[in-house]
Amino acid sequence: MIKPPLTRHLSPARPKTKVVFIGFCVLIATLIYGVFEFRQRMETARHQEQVVANQKIVEDLAHQLSAELKPHRAKLKALAQKPAVVSALSADKVARKKAAFAEQSAFSTAAQLRLLPRGAIQVDLDSKPPLTFASVDMLHRAAESDKDIAVELHLSGTDNEQLVMVQRVPLRGPIVGFLHLSLNPNEIKRVIASNAPSTGRVEVRQPVPKSAPTIVAKSGTVNGDFPAAISEIEGTKWVVSYRSRGSGLETKTVLGLGRTVTVMIALAGCVVFLIVFLTKRRNQLMMSRAVIYQGAIRSILEGAHPDLERILPGVFGPGPVGFESTAESPNGREAVTGCDRSGERADSEDAKVADR
Repeated sequence: MIKPPLTRHLSPARPKTKVVFIGFCVLIATLIYGVFEFRQRMETARHQEQVVANQKIVEDLAHQLSAELKPHRAKLKALAQKPAVVSALSADKVARKKAAFAEQSAFSTAAQLRLLPRGAIQVDLDSKPPLTFASVDMLHRAAESDKDIAVELHLSGTDNEQLVMVQRVPLRGPIVGFLHLSLNPNEIKRVIASNAPSTGRVEVRQPVPKSAPTIVAKSGTVNGDFPAAISEIEGTKWVVSYRSRGSGLETKTVLGLGRTVTVMIALAGCVVFLIVFLTKRRNQLMMSRAVIYQGAIRSILEGAHPDLERILPGVFGPGPVGFESTAESPNGREAVTGCDRSGERADSEDAKVADR
């Protein structure tokens, strides 16, 4: 029985298509994950840098606003130690007004300077600017402590809007009276307008218990969506906040990342298609060659090509050879797996014995 070569013997290096495909998919997935991870780390670093930069901006603004008010505080403390001012606080109302008018020129942006004796603190809503309930509350707090009372904004959004600064007299010891200074709030608004960055929104707010905060000053028409940086302003009740634009840059990054991933997936698909196509084409060519080869063997064994059967191993002598098929090739044709010329081989051996 002859065993001609089978199809599986023709291509010992057949490609492992599935293994190649899975490996390629893993490679693409790894590359995509690497790109995402790299961009995420870059975005996190950029975000942290912007947080630090925004915080520095608000701290610088808070320092500038505090520096704008400190000279007024220093002048009030100097007046509180001036003998003429201390004496005026114990005099009548006319003397107090005269002393206040004489000292007011030291404050370039002052709307009014008042000398208020202890025990004579009353609301005066008819004066310009008015002495409000909020001012009286500040005076009571100054009487109870020798610490500086934080500057406040009163009557926000009205014609009588004012920044109020109070100072006890004397600075320490038994209290004699108070200095009440009303400042023009445009001074603070000017500082914000000239120093606030244009890329975002700056607000100076004054917290109000159980209510929305009062806006002291603001700058910027576009409210950015990056988390706000906040800093307290020394010597006041205020906080300054800065909210910068952030989503524009982040959106561009996300869109760029999306385009990158899309291109990578498209290229991966093209490469996978090419690999599958070439592998399938190679298998078809190999199968076609195997069929032609087996067909030639079958023709020789059937006697279509005399004397050529001698080149086949295990075949002796001319003439047709019987064969049997035990399997089918992938294209449905029978594959030659064996042949039978035992009778002819026996006759040949008998002839050789007779010759001897």
